[in-house]
Amino acid sequence: MKLFYSPGACSIAAHIALEETKTKFDAVRIVIAEGQHRQSEFLAINPEGRLPTLSVDNEIITELMAILLFVHQRFPEANLMPRDALQFGRAASLMSFLATNVHIAFAGIWRGERFTNEQAHLPGLGTQAIDNLRQHFAAIEARLPDQGWFMATGFTLADMNLLPFYRFGWRVGLNMEDYPRYTKLVAAASERPSVINVLKREGMASFFPVTEAK
Repeated sequence: MKLFYSPGACSIAAHIALEETKTKFDAVRIVIAEGQHRQSEFLAINPEGRLPTLSVDNEIITELMAILLFVHQRFPEANLMPRDALQFGRAASLMSFLATNVHIAFAGIWRGERFTNEQAHLPGLGTQAIDNLRQHFAAIEARLPDQGWFMATGFTLADMNLLPFYRFGWRVGLNMEDYPRYTKLVAAASERPSVINVLKREGMASFFPVTEAK
């Protein structure tokens, strides 16, 4: 398997999931900030130029949620999702919320050209996105337990999926003190060997606002 990722992007969730399985995989760095996702070499792999992208046995899987669920299906012994159908549904519900609401709101700030061709509309789009994110983060906070992982069964894909968006939150100026449960979860995850290994591999110091390695 070969995972194409961009440092600090949402692809870090897939990176951590693979690390949790303790299987061998290649991690290929594609830096979005440098436009590497738009270069012909990567577009030949994923014509949409999106990350993460996972290559498995000469097949390509795209979209973060799909890659996460594939890793769970491929490595059931890693217990990355609850075995109970109802609890699986709860975890998948949070992941879907992150994909269809939270991630889209951040795109409204950083990728406004996906939503409008009018430059004059971009500031208003970004302002609305921030308002939406405050509501979304409050909804996440309400779903989380006072302490521990999202699911009582342990560290799951839902927790991994939450990590990059916490970092995105303070980067766009959200007051993360408003989300103490979310903060506790990220702090606990940051102590896991898989997360430590991936942060080091991606050249990041933390999910928290500190000076990060280049």
